[in-house]
Amino acid sequence: MILILASAAGGQSKSDESLVVEVLRGVATEAAAHLDAGSVELRFNPEDVHLTVRQVFAAVLSERNIRIYTEPRPAADLFFVDVRRLTVAKAPAGENMTRRELRWDIGISIESRVKKMILWSRSFTGSTVDSLNGVVETGIQDFRTEENEPFWLALLEPLLVATAAVIVVVLLFTVRGS
Repeated sequence: MILILASAAGGQSKSDESLVVEVLRGVATEAAAHLDAGSVELRFNPEDVHLTVRQVFAAVLSERNIRIYTEPRPAADLFFVDVRRLTVAKAPAGENMTRRELRWDIGISIESRVKKMILWSRSFTGSTVDSLNGVVETGIQDFRTEENEPFWLALLEPLLVATAAVIVVVLLFTVRGS
């Protein structure tokens, strides 16, 4: 019974987000190993980086008991994360198969404000490809920026739903009454 559950769990494919988290965790862990400071100012480029990226870096730094600031602190080292590319692309790969590719290009630098010098800097680039069973939604998901819905679209969608409901009710009573 245990072997069956283990093989079933091993055969399941990871979600896009868990695949991204796995890669980011490795990058963040290696970068955090080069920190000697007890506190850092954590900054990202782009500033509206995807929430998953923020969470992974904050979690890894917290696990190392490093205090994290998001506003400038003169005594804290600057931990700068430049997310140049972080995308998951999916495309059909035959019958009932989908090809998924994760590509990343992330630059990290650690700067000492007290010493006024860059302590460590590195660029992490790579890609990984796997196949998913079944046909899933294809396209490209960009984890560099948070996907914010435009303000007018947030107002327009409920308005359209309410208007459609009113039209259906009016038509229902009009057709039924005649």
